[in-house]
Amino acid sequence: MARWMNLKLEAYDGQFVKAGMDRIERAAAHIQLQMQTECIKSYENRRPVYKTGKDAGKIYTARDFDIMAKTIRVVRKDNKLNIRIYAGNYKTWWALQMEYGRGKWKGGARPFVRKAVAKSVSKIQPILESGAGQTEV
Repeated sequence: MARWMNLKLEAYDGQFVKAGMDRIERAAAHIQLQMQTECIKSYENRRPVYKTGKDAGKIYTARDFDIMAKTIRVVRKDNKLNIRIYAGNYKTWWALQMEYGRGKWKGGARPFVRKAVAKSVSKIQPILESGAGQTEV
C-alpha cells in the first residue's frame, strides 16, 4: 500500500541553492586555471610602458601577459545567485581585444577564454552533476 507523505522541500531550498552554487564555483575555478594556462601559452611578446608620446609613462600602455593571467579571477557576488570569471583590470584592459581581435589589435584574435571552456567541459561536467572533484583548486 502506498503511503502519502507531506514532504515540504521548500524548507531545504537554501541548502540546495548553496550546494549548487558551491559546485558552480568549483567548476569556475577549474575554468580559471585553464584560462590562465591558455593566456600564458598564447603570448610570448611583451611590450614595455611607452617612453615617449602623449601616453609616456602610463601603466596602461604596457602589454605583459603574465599580468593578464594573474588578473583572471572567479568572483561570487554577495546576495546574488551568480558567479563570474573576470579577466583584466585597469592595468590590463585589453582582454576583449585579445579574445576577439577587435579594434586595431595586431595579429588578430588569440582566444584564451573560449579555448579554456572547450577544454574544460569534460572536467567540469562531473563537478556540476555529482559534486565530484571536491578538492580545492
